[in-house]
Amino acid sequence: MSRGLRRRGTAAGWLLAGLAWLPLAPLRAEPVMTLSLRQALQLALQRNAQLRIAAADTAQADAAVAQASAAGMPRIRVDAGVTRSDDALSVLGMKLQQRRATFSDFGAGQFLQALNAGASPLGLAPDNLNRPAATNDFHAGVQADLPIYTGGRLSGLREQAREQLAAARAGEREARQRVVQQVVGAFDAVRSAQAFGAVARQATQAAREELQTASRLWRAGVVVRSDVLSAQVGLEDARLRASQADAAVQQELDRLRVALGLPQSTPLRLHGEVDVPMPEGDLRQWIPQALAANPAIQALRHRLQAAGGGVQAARAQLYPQIGAMASVDSHDAHAGFGAHSYTVAAQLRWDVFDGGVVHAQVDQALARRMRAQAQLDAARQDLVAQIREARRQALEAARASDMRALAVSQAAEAERIVRRRYADGVGTLVDWQQALTQLDRARAELVLARHRLQLQRVALRMALGRLSPDDLQPASPDAPATPRPVAPRAVAPSPSPSPSQAAFSRP
Repeated sequence: MSRGLRRRGTAAGWLLAGLAWLPLAPLRAEPVMTLSLRQALQLALQRNAQLRIAAADTAQADAAVAQASAAGMPRIRVDAGVTRSDDALSVLGMKLQQRRATFSDFGAGQFLQALNAGASPLGLAPDNLNRPAATNDFHAGVQADLPIYTGGRLSGLREQAREQLAAARAGEREARQRVVQQVVGAFDAVRSAQAFGAVARQATQAAREELQTASRLWRAGVVVRSDVLSAQVGLEDARLRASQADAAVQQELDRLRVALGLPQSTPLRLHGEVDVPMPEGDLRQWIPQALAANPAIQALRHRLQAAGGGVQAARAQLYPQIGAMASVDSHDAHAGFGAHSYTVAAQLRWDVFDGGVVHAQVDQALARRMRAQAQLDAARQDLVAQIREARRQALEAARASDMRALAVSQAAEAERIVRRRYADGVGTLVDWQQALTQLDRARAELVLARHRLQLQRVALRMALGRLSPDDLQPASPDAPATPRPVAPRAVAPSPSPSPSQAAFSRP
């Protein structure tokens, strides 16, 4: 009986422990998001935080244009209120505005009483005038103000606002291209890191089978113990490289999630490869087209024009300002519109001397325009140099990619020959290991060369202002990134570069 109770108590304890851990366990795993390059670009253009910032800047500049355009329109103000006061001046003013002031309000009654009594009224202080009873005033009015001549200030402000809006729109286009550049670079970096990881895992399997072969030959007395130890060291080195490759994939996935505007916990699966085409045309065509189409250059050009509008607005303060005003008012002692009045006025204001304040403001505006011009000139020179360098790097990367592809095919053929010789008993295991090492290194270097080629072409298109999702042509999703011919499993560990040494750089 006690044994059964102990069993039930133990089962109840395990059940309670399981219930305690149940709230900590996730209910279901987050679904994996599968993306092609085009889908990743569409998602980034919708969610990227930098694009939202650029859109907000454009909206702000658009509102500034509306504000500057409305500054030249009449300004109509409606006001209404009620006032109660026993202040002598206020009461007299309210009665005059209500058009109900009488001689009694000025003390006429006391004046007549003094005359009738034969006294002089000149020294009297009328109580109705100096100590009036509290009075109410219900007021309603409409006033319109219109600037007639501002010396060019309003037109300068409108020009400045329009050019700043154009600069913001160009900045938004530049931000879109930078997001495309970032996503393409991160997407290809992930795919390249995955291909590199595949090479590293194959090298690990090769090192494991080499250790098995060396152990078998050592037990048979064919090789010495040092061959087995060397194979063990090679296996650990290959495992380390495979671990580094897996870490590189996760690192690039984290950067891709940032570019896509996704939480870091979102699982991603990518398919398809990146194939950025070389821009059409040559260097003589690219430079003038880039100077006209590059959004960064366009933004600087519009900022220069906006600085010119700022100069015009600053100089307008040196000229007279003319405006007009018209108002209609109503005053009544009770709620209503008992007495009406109107006012029409024209005003000229001209600061003929201000100690040089306006001239200093004009000088500041001129300096800002000079700075904008210098920035534009420097950006043009940098862009030309950038295009030339990007073209050289892209062509060099294309040649390097072709050479690496040729090296892979040659290393594969060399490995096949050495493997056949070893199988026929003519060659040595060392020769086969060296051939496999060269093949693995060639495959790893092909992955990196292809990644650099995509980055350089993206950088060139970015400089030319031709980087959009429509300019990219993804390769077939089924095409392998780094083709690897099948080889026997008695292979050597590859000293191919690790992901940390061959960093998947971004432009």
